[in-house]
Amino acid sequence: MNFEIKKCLFLNFYQKINNWKFDNINYNNYKDDVKQKVLEDKEKITSDFGIIWDDNILHDGLLNPTLTLCLESTISREDSLVLLSCAYPQKEKKEELVLLLSRDKGFNDSYNSQNISEVLIGCDLSMPEMLKTSSLFCDSGTQINLNGNGVHSEAEINQFWNNKIIEGIIKKNANTFLGYTYTYGSKNGSAAKCVYFKHQPNCLLNRNIGLTIIGKNLDFIYKTKIIHEFWNNTVISQYPFVEDQVANISFKPYDLNDNNEKTDFMNIELLNKLREEGNLVFINQDS
Repeated sequence: MNFEIKKCLFLNFYQKINNWKFDNINYNNYKDDVKQKVLEDKEKITSDFGIIWDDNILHDGLLNPTLTLCLESTISREDSLVLLSCAYPQKEKKEELVLLLSRDKGFNDSYNSQNISEVLIGCDLSMPEMLKTSSLFCDSGTQINLNGNGVHSEAEINQFWNNKIIEGIIKKNANTFLGYTYTYGSKNGSAAKCVYFKHQPNCLLNRNIGLTIIGKNLDFIYKTKIIHEFWNNTVISQYPFVEDQVANISFKPYDLNDNNEKTDFMNIELLNKLREEGNLVFINQDS
């Protein structure tokens, strides 16, 4: 490759402008050559100047994936670092679910126009979900635009993010998600002491487990004591319980006294919130 071609390639690599073309040379056509040259230069710089790459504020597992993503795609080095540091914020912590919000059109276009999953899979990282501020969607179909002034009310934006966060919580904890609460019975009598939820199809439910309930407005998280029995119209006798359709399940929360004996659930305000429709019910794996 002659000097002029190399010059064009490196200007293309560092600037990444004009739709990734420089003097009608497309970066992707020379990507492998650029990658090889950059890696060779990196090794030469390392040996000539005795650079210790690990001696920086970034953890060990972040530099090489960032370099790889930058060289394998048209995503800039800065955006490559942003993307990977979200998916891999700490050396011992790789995020399973990442939502990346950006107004940067170039970042969005580069991310969505290429298949970068191979790079992330090779680094054992999850693929982030890129969210455009101009076009945000929920699974329910709700859409908002954060770029325009006065397009949506504060209440609409808050409700959107509430729904989006709930979607993320369920996706990240899909293996422990049981269903949503619903309201049943009057405010008096034995039915008023129970909590009801719509058990998802083909989802195993065992006895002697704890539950975690997250408020539909993300305003509370409650972890129950161990639930020894569940009801599906009558007491469930065979476990694990599983149906191929939605099933109505109920249980009775309780407290423990100083002798570790069961007593009625005393926090009536919390009980009323637990009984509202739309709260999220999960198996508490720590119980």
